[in-house]
Amino acid sequence: MSSLAQLPLIKTSLRADQRIAVLVADIQGAPPELLANVNATPDKVTFVDIGSLPEFHAIRYGETTLDNGALKRALVQKAVAAAIQAGVGLPVFDFIALINWLHQSLCQRPYYGFI
Repeated sequence: MSSLAQLPLIKTSLRADQRIAVLVADIQGAPPELLANVNATPDKVTFVDIGSLPEFHAIRYGETTLDNGALKRALVQKAVAAAIQAGVGLPVFDFIALINWLHQSLCQRPYYGFI
């Protein structure tokens, strides 16, 4: 499952002048044609390459040493979910949001209190 599956839902919540930023680990694996598979268009989506960050190198190439602090600082500069939301006050739909959405649909809990 790809986070891109959320694009149609996200697109419906945007104003006409707004765009969606998608962070990708491999910019070569994100051609504009990929958007057609999820009913999105390049005029609404901007891919942001994080795979070229030196701090991301260990993850991308399976190295055994990762400087997690340096990676976090680099991603915050590129904008990760919590940093984006804190900085611009907009919704963030990442892979964790997708997992939570799917999990919640499979593991419903009874509602208590005020609805």
